[in-house]
Amino acid sequence: MLQYDKEDVRNGVVVIKAFVAKALIKKGYQIIDIKPDRNYRGHTIFIFRDEGTIREDLRCLIAEERQQRAGYLKRLEDETVNTTTPITPFEKETNDHENTDIAV
Repeated sequence: MLQYDKEDVRNGVVVIKAFVAKALIKKGYQIIDIKPDRNYRGHTIFIFRDEGTIREDLRCLIAEERQQRAGYLKRLEDETVNTTTPITPFEKETNDHENTDIAV
């Protein structure tokens, strides 16, 4: 479970994904603090000033990311199901031997 200082949550909007923070910065929102994530070593949290329509923009960004991820997973699944070509070199090598007519 993610836990942050109560002060962080009261003063702003906490963002844990860098690409979301970057998109919010491009939209003109202001970061008020950047801190290391106490729960995950090496991760960073971004705290934005709670202003304007930041919460709505955040919802839209998350929805777009989910749609892109779902579309990617669907395409990946379709490629895996519909593929008739071998995936690995070993499978290709095995299939090449099966298709050759060898007189014994």
